[in-house]
Amino acid sequence: MIIVKYPPGALGNFLCSVLINLQSNSKNMDYGKDIKEDILHVWNFDSHSLIKSKKNYKIISCNYDLSKEYFEKYYNNEYQIIFINCVNYFIEYRLNFLHKCPPYFSEEQNKFAMENSWKGFNHPIACDEARRIFRLYQGYEQNHVSLDSRDIIFNFGDFYLEKLEEWENSLLILGEKLKIHIKNLDFWFNNFKYTQKFILDKASKIKQSIKENKFCFGLSENEKGIVLGEYCFLNKIDDNKKFDKIYDNFS
Repeated sequence: MIIVKYPPGALGNFLCSVLINLQSNSKNMDYGKDIKEDILHVWNFDSHSLIKSKKNYKIISCNYDLSKEYFEKYYNNEYQIIFINCVNYFIEYRLNFLHKCPPYFSEEQNKFAMENSWKGFNHPIACDEARRIFRLYQGYEQNHVSLDSRDIIFNFGDFYLEKLEEWENSLLILGEKLKIHIKNLDFWFNNFKYTQKFILDKASKIKQSIKENKFCFGLSENEKGIVLGEYCFLNKIDDNKKFDKIYDNFS
């Protein structure tokens, strides 16, 4: 049995679907929101009894763990555990997270930024998002799931390899490590491009904004914050007080 561990928003549900070749007649599969019968999604491993009781699933998806002790029983029982490692492509990662998380969650985070952590700043939501980008680069953000030395690593950024051959090769290498044959990779490549079109288009606007030092039309406050965070990190501007000014310069 395979377990896919991943930070929320890191496309673990999509990888599960690829590994077991779980296709759909619908072209509008929203991986991460659609939970399918063949994939057992557990948001924490306190669900051990559920895992033992359900027999009809083919793979396990997990984007949260309580402690390493919960995973020990799986490492010791011939489970193959994949960890989706998110060390780059933070623009795409944050866009996926914002798209897939429940609206109330992002609304609560934005409200907290406005009323507490960034109170007094002119653009609190964008500043909060910018600081989150710094924390991702520093390895302090989205540590809900921990990497274990026994995990099989798949890099989140490999989802966004542009050439079909490179994209397929990254998954073929994963299949070799798992000792399984991953089928229909050309289908999954095209499927990914289709279902990620919204993310890819937004990421393109954000990268254009960074290049031109100007916000593209149609970006939300959180998305402007991603622009701000990426720009400031790349230019080594690690100063909260300067975030507002740079935001205004980009407007």
